[in-house]
Amino acid sequence: DATRDAIIKRSRDVTKAAKNAIYALHRSDHAKAEQLLAEAEKAAQELLPLVAADRTLRFGSFAGGLEEYAEARAFQYFLKTGGIMPLAEMPVLELPEYLGGLADLTGELGRYAVAKATVRDVEAVERCHAIMDALSGELLMLRLGGDLYKKTNSIGWNLKKAETLLYDLMLATGGRQGGRTEDAPMPSKGDEGEA
Repeated sequence: DATRDAIIKRSRDVTKAAKNAIYALHRSDHAKAEQLLAEAEKAAQELLPLVAADRTLRFGSFAGGLEEYAEARAFQYFLKTGGIMPLAEMPVLELPEYLGGLADLTGELGRYAVAKATVRDVEAVERCHAIMDALSGELLMLRLGGDLYKKTNSIGWNLKKAETLLYDLMLATGGRQGGRTEDAPMPSKGDEGEA
């Protein structure tokens, strides 16, 4: 029917803008990300009256777009505050979309952690790991079903990757933020084996 088709089409705009906002955030283009998130939210707001009139239209494309929006907003919030954005700050969302977005956020945190590990930013990687660990614990306690259950499984994989990354980073830096410092020079060839 025409309403369903309109929702599907406009929901693609929500998804596309949110995905592009995530890409912009990874490139530290915060102004572009904010512009794209405003576009996504505007498109979602336009659709709310249609899905309110027929609740069955909320599921599918619209809910998927809102999950992508939630993921992008949550990633933006994490980059600004280091925390998890509360549902109350995303009024277009309902709980399932919010939870789906948070589950997907762990993938973005994993990518961000890898980027930070390449510059030896141990603290940033630890923050990512801490958020992923908190989300894992909270979402697993909810015993979610359906698509959300599948997403919670991916959180475990993302958390494991972050743990491995953090371990490798600690080995590479000797447990110090930023790798070796002037106070801890690399040993010279002649210093090896001396006690």
